[in-house]
Amino acid sequence: MSKLKISITVSDDVLGRIDAVAEARGETRSYLIDRMLRSGVEAQEELLRDMENPVVRGFARLLASSPGVVKGLAKIGGRELTDEDWERLAEKIPGLVEGGRERAGRRKRGPRLEPGGAGG
Repeated sequence: MSKLKISITVSDDVLGRIDAVAEARGETRSYLIDRMLRSGVEAQEELLRDMENPVVRGFARLLASSPGVVKGLAKIGGRELTDEDWERLAEKIPGLVEGGRERAGRRKRGPRLEPGGAGG
């Protein structure tokens, strides 16, 4: 797999934390960042695929209207969900649900052929 060199901007404290983790693990900064990005992208891709499932979308809509339930689940999981955390999450859910519905619809319909194009 080929690698590309890019330039990014990160805060001093984040870079310091990355360097500390890389050093503790005996890895280079570049390797650690690549691995973290890969893991993060895979998690986001999985979330997007999950949101194509109508059952998951239904649960997401239900949870978006139930902050107490979400905060309770977070507490069971050993996390504290602040009001600010909840607001950020609640803002994202409708877009994730709608995007999942659209992707599922496109997948179900298959590729669209343009008039005059191949097969048209």
